Amino acid sequence: MIKNNKVTLALSSVAILMPVAVGLILWDKLPETMTVHWNAAGNGDGFASKAFAVFGMPIILLAFHWICIVFTDRDKKNKNQNPKLQKIVLWLCPVITWMISGMMYFAASVKETDIMTVLFLFLGLMFCVIGNYLPKCKQNFTMGIKIKWTLENEVNWNKTHRLGGIVWFICGLVMIAAAFLPLKISIPVMVTLIVVAVIVPAVYSYSLYRKMLKNGEITSENTVPWGGYSKKVIVIVSVIISLLLVFSLVVLPNTGNVDIICGETAVEINTDYWFDISVAYENIDGIALRDDVDFGRRTNGFGTPRLMLGTFMNEEFGTYTRYTYGKSKLCIVVEDDGNYLVIGCENDETTREIYNEIVAKIK
Repeated sequence: MIKNNKVTLALSSVAILMPVAVGLILWDKLPETMTVHWNAAGNGDGFASKAFAVFGMPIILLAFHWICIVFTDRDKKNKNQNPKLQKIVLWLCPVITWMISGMMYFAASVKETDIMTVLFLFLGLMFCVIGNYLPKCKQNFTMGIKIKWTLENEVNWNKTHRLGGIVWFICGLVMIAAAFLPLKISIPVMVTLIVVAVIVPAVYSYSLYRKMLKNGEITSENTVPWGGYSKKVIVIVSVIISLLLVFSLVVLPNTGNVDIICGETAVEINTDYWFDISVAYENIDGIALRDDVDFGRRTNGFGTPRLMLGTFMNEEFGTYTRYTYGKSKLCIVVEDDGNYLVIGCENDETTREIYNEIVAKIK
């Protein structure tokens, strides 16, 4: 794939970086903090610096683009893949990059934006395009509906993709129409359509497998288990996935600490998963011990059920910095030249002790 599409690959890579040029042109007009994520109601709930929005997002997507290309190229079954599908793989990330960057720049320039309508229209159009090309997708390991029964039998693959193409195209059309409905209606419709697009082809593939097995069209001898993957590869992939799930669901939410140390001239806040910071006692304008601080929403940083680290925004402080544990309510609010820092220990007793030490240092 790479060998036969070198020019297109180069052009698509340049295209991904084009929003950087647009960001540089608009640089002076863009705010220092930009919205990079929106919730289901269309309100911004994720924020980042202007530099990250302009430079970071395209660079991340460029890396993702190359990862997808390399994995697709290494799949031997894609050597004779439909050229049109290869073009879609090459241009999918550029289109997504333009879409994301366009939304960020538009939201930064126009106060009233209907982001969700634009997003749903784009999603519907993408479903229509994918649905149109699914029936043309030849059996492979990186593109298409890759489930056990399609990978084991080419007939199952072809029939499932023909049906899947119809389902995805229809779902895309309905998504485009639903984009203009009120959010309280369009969001459930969108979720339902995505579930339908995923479940219907999978159920059909399994029922087709059972039918072919019953009619003797296939047997355990003439199917290729998991598309030809060896047991060793399946075991390795399963172990990796299991480890990632354990890390994401068990280890990460229960590890990490916030260490608050009262030094001679400053209070030091050290963490395992985010930047360490310090505040000089002489710069502290005010300090309070409170159990009623609304954390608001995180705009940048790191969060798990155990830790709340980074930059947050609420109605009382506006943008502020928080280094606390997720379950503890009692925290120390430090004011430094109009900027607020909220810190806290794992239990209330330790938080009170740290608060008393800081108060003693600044007197």
